[in-house]
This record gives sequence, C-alpha cells and structure tokens, in this order.
Amino acid sequence: MKSMAAVQNKNILLIEDNEADELLILHALRESETQFFQLTCRKTLQAALDEFSTQDFDLILLDLHLPDYRGLDMIPMLQEKANNTPVIILTGQILGDEQLEAIQRGADDYIVKDHINEGRLVRSIHYALERHEMKKRRDQMFGEVENQKLFFENLLEIHKDAILLVDATGKITYANASAASLMGQPLEQLRGSYFQMALKSDQDVEVEFESNGVKKIAEMKSVKTHWRKNDETTEMHLCMLRDITLRKTTEQSLIELTAELEKQVLLDPLTGVFNRRGFEQQFLHEQNFARRHDVELYGVLVDLDNFKQINDKFSHAVGDVVLKEVAYRIKAVARPIDSIARIGGDEFVILLSQLKYDDALRVAERIRLSICNNEIILSAQQLKITMSAALIKIPPSVTTIEALLIEADPYLQESKKRGKNRVITDRSVLASNQWYEAELLQAFDSFRYGRDIVVLRQPIVDLQTGNEIGYEFLTRSRVKNFETPDLFFNFCMEKNILNLIDMHCFRRCCELSRDILADQTKKIHINLFQSTILSTQIEEFLEIIPSERIRNQYCIEISEQQIIGNPECMIESIQRFKEKDFLIAIDDVGFGRSCLESMIILKPDIVKIDKRCVTGVAHDLAKKRTLKNLIRVLKAVTPQIIAEGIETEDDAKVLLELDIRYGQGYYYAKPY
Repeated sequence: MKSMAAVQNKNILLIEDNEADELLILHALRESETQFFQLTCRKTLQAALDEFSTQDFDLILLDLHLPDYRGLDMIPMLQEKANNTPVIILTGQILGDEQLEAIQRGADDYIVKDHINEGRLVRSIHYALERHEMKKRRDQMFGEVENQKLFFENLLEIHKDAILLVDATGKITYANASAASLMGQPLEQLRGSYFQMALKSDQDVEVEFESNGVKKIAEMKSVKTHWRKNDETTEMHLCMLRDITLRKTTEQSLIELTAELEKQVLLDPLTGVFNRRGFEQQFLHEQNFARRHDVELYGVLVDLDNFKQINDKFSHAVGDVVLKEVAYRIKAVARPIDSIARIGGDEFVILLSQLKYDDALRVAERIRLSICNNEIILSAQQLKITMSAALIKIPPSVTTIEALLIEADPYLQESKKRGKNRVITDRSVLASNQWYEAELLQAFDSFRYGRDIVVLRQPIVDLQTGNEIGYEFLTRSRVKNFETPDLFFNFCMEKNILNLIDMHCFRRCCELSRDILADQTKKIHINLFQSTILSTQIEEFLEIIPSERIRNQYCIEISEQQIIGNPECMIESIQRFKEKDFLIAIDDVGFGRSCLESMIILKPDIVKIDKRCVTGVAHDLAKKRTLKNLIRVLKAVTPQIIAEGIETEDDAKVLLELDIRYGQGYYYAKPY
C-alpha cells in the first residue's frame, strides 16, 4: 500500500451543513495528520458548485441532506461540474438500498458518520484518490491506443503491398511499383517475367527469395480471379506480397533477446550468480529432484566477515569489486551442477545436490579456503577476505528461501561467535545460549518442523436442506500457551516462520482431505495467508495437492483482514490458482477494515461473511439491517456467499430470509 504521503497537498471539498458533523470530520482528519489535506468547507450544494469556478478539488466529501438539496441526484451534478472528481458519501444512517445505489451512481464510498474514525476515513480517501488516478491513466492509455491505430492506418496507406497478376503459365502480366521494389527489378523487366513461386489459392504462405543479393521474406496470399482483356476472359492469380523481412528478423531477435532477458532477470547484475528469484526456481527444482530420486540436498549459507568495514573504509565501489571476486571464486571451486545465489548484500547461498555429508563439507571448506587464502589486490591495497558459513542438510519440508535461511541462521551465528572464518554444522552447541528461552525454543522447533499441528474440519451446510456441501479445514497448535490460532500464528509471524508454518498446515490439510475426494459433490476449503501466496510458486502447491482432485473441488480461502497493501499485488497469484482449477474465497468479510476494492479487484468465486456480522443477528435489528445491506452489495460482486458463525436456529432462519443459501457454525457442527 502506498504511504499516506502519497495524498499530501490534495485539495478536498467538504459539503456539510451540520457544524457538529463538520467538527467530527475535521477531528478525524486532524488525528490522521491533516497537513496532508487542504480542506474547504461549504454548507450548501450551490455554494459548493460555485466554488468550482474558482478552484479545482481532488475529492468531495458529501452529506446527502443539505438545506438546498437532498438525495443521490447530487452525485452526477457534482461530478459533471467537477469533471468526475471522486465523491465519498457521508450519511447519518443507511436507508434501504441507498448504499448500493450510491455506488451505482458513481460514489466511491458510503460512510455512516457514526462509524467515522481517522483510519476508516483516511483509508477511504486514499483508495478513492488512487482509483481516480488509475482511471485517468486508463483513459490516457485508451487515447494513446487510438492515436497509434490512426498512425498505423496511415502507415499502411503510405506503404503499399506488392501486387502481382500471374497467368496460368506463371507469367507476370502486371506488377505495381511496390512489387518492383520488393523483387529488386525494374518494373518493365518484372512485367513479362515468370513467377518462380508456387501459387496456392486462398492460403497465406511465407516465401523466401533473393532481391539484389539480399534475402527477403514475404507473406503471400493469392486468389484465383478472371481477368478480361481484349474481350477475352483469362483465369489469373491475383497475388499480394507483404514484405515481412524486418518483422521476421525482429521476431527472431526478440526471441533471442527474450531468452536472454529471462536469463538475466534470474541473475544478480553485479556478480552474475542467481538472485533471489532465480534461486527460488532452482531451489524448487533441486528439492523436487531430491524427493524423486531419494538423494540428500545440502545448503551452504555464506556471510562475508567484516564486509561493512570494507564499504566504510574503501567505498561501496570497492565493496562491489570484492563481491564480484568472491562470486568468481565460489564458482571456480563449486561443481557445475551446484546452484549459487547472492541473496543479500554480502550473503551467498550454494545448493549442493547429490552429495553425502562428508563430500558436502569438503565443498564448503573448499569455498572457504578459496576466499580466505587468496588476498584481493586493489591498486596498492591488498584485502584479506574471510567468510563465516553454515552447512545444513535441507529437509524436504523446507521449500522456500525464507525457510532455508531460518534453518541455517543459527549455524551461521555460531560461526561468527566462534571467531569467524569457519564452517559450522552442529546446531547442538546452541543449547547453552541464554537468549533462547527454553519454552520458546521448544515451540519454535516444534512449529518449524511441522510438529504439534492439529487439523480440524468444520462442515459447510446448505441452509435449506441441512446437507453438508463441503468442509473448511482449520489448523491449531497443541503446544502449551499457543493453542489459540491468534497466539499460534502471531508467534510464527514474530519469528519470521509464518510462511513455513502456513505451508506445513497446507500440506497437513491436503493429506487429511483425501478421504473426502471420492465424494465429488463436497468442496474442500483450505486457508492460506497472503504472504504465503505471494512468496510461494504455484508449482509447490500443486506438488502437495492431491492429484486425483477434480476441477474446482479445492477452494483457497484468504482472510480479508490479512490483505495488506494494494490488493492488485495479488491479481497474478490469484489468476494462477484459478488457471489450475482452484476456487478463491475472501474470508472474514464485513468486519474490521472491509473494503469493496479487494473483492472487485480479486474477483473471488466465494465470499464468506465474518461471524461477527452473523452471530445473534436474529435478535439484533441493527445488525440485521447492516447485514442485509452488506449482502446486497456482495451479491453484486460474487454469486456465492457463505455465512460463518451460525450458532442458533433463529440465526439460520434469518439468513435464509436474506437469501443466504450456505453457512457454517456451531449450530451445525463444531470443528472436529
């Protein structure tokens, strides 16, 4: 998400006649760093419209009940006068379908004044401004496309194709000037000569020929026609040749360039070894190879000793020279099949495949010796470089670079503590370190290896029939003090192992879902964090998911509360899941920081309403009214809605009245 600095110096018009509400809004903005906004307040619609003749505004905050005008008709009036400036509606209460109608009429958001707080209002302003900016860029792009279209149409008019008329004997009876230019012959000589290429009617073919000693490629199409001359009708071939020599050579160059760019995008531009992206691909490949062939895979994490002092003393340019030399030396002693990557400023990692421990240790020591035993000569300076390294056997459960670093970092730290310039492999020496609290270390080790994780499932039910239509799989911890999901996942997030744990949970859920696969009417819902989806390649999920699944049997649930930043960053990852026949659900909608933008951009197949909007709805009229409006908005986004947190029969009946067909909760079954 962009920082709030992105909206600084924006000019905002507040149209509000109630001084108390005006103060409420000013207070909310002031609490949220009002120096970012230039606020103008007007109490009537006419005063606001007059204001546009003297200045422009970036956004309008509009009260629907003004002394001189009321209702949603003000939205198009303002947008027409203000050149479609974004409008956020501020209202005292939601009236019927007014919220949905306001959005349909062009409002960017609809906020109840009682719910205004600094975060909600500023976030809504931020999203409205960003959407408006995106629309401007889109319109500009469309204009550029139209200009390009006109340009190419004119270009085609200027550059005519070669036109030939060939009789049954192959003799060219007519040729235009473009044909003479393409063939490299004078027009008089071309006419009357014989066409040397095979003619195929109504087919586009590519032909090659020489023109003035230069190879030419043309796209040719010929059609049979009848040519009348001197009262005689003769069957002819009308041929059109378009010179595509430049296009074909360009295409070939682009193919070669694309291959080179695809290679370069995986490499560190300074050292020429893999970067993080390239290493992730190699790591997944090596892990799959090791799993299929039952061979060991080792990793060497290298950190240069005292590298910061080199940068500080000799400059970063010298530091770059050192990094390039270190990469060169690692490549010189590593095997051709070893994958080498630079993953940080002075950190490198090497994958050692198809080796036993002793051989892997020898390779790690060779790398260390190649770096420390040869000084680097820089003009009159001689630099002695050493490295600390950790050698680990990579378990099959470690499939990302983050998980690998977590696994290797304790070894690396111990190498530093023991005096640097060494390779450490034995993690047991860390047991005496006081900074590891015993209980946290036990939990850390248990979680990162996927132990003490419990998988439960809760039925998803057809509210009309009571039949189970699927299950949501939920993960919990058995470790003391981490039994609740919030404590469990927050600890993992704090220790930077959330993605690793999320993949452990995903793997366990997939394993336990196999007994449901035979019933193809049942959907299987599994939760994933946004960070896991963004940092993990789709191939790894496909390795875990049961191969016997049918199309759209598995649904990936993403909590809306976990969607951080601009949801557009997830579009590509979500699309890949959909292309591989997964359904996508947005979970926990309707509570906290819900925003329609996430659902509009991500286009989920299913939306799940948060239990806090559902539980007790039968006996809470305000909650029922809010839920009704929420459902109307959601149905405009996605066809299928599931309600969570159904705890009583009365709540289930209310949901059916509100046209909600599916749900889950303790009323039907606790997770088991």
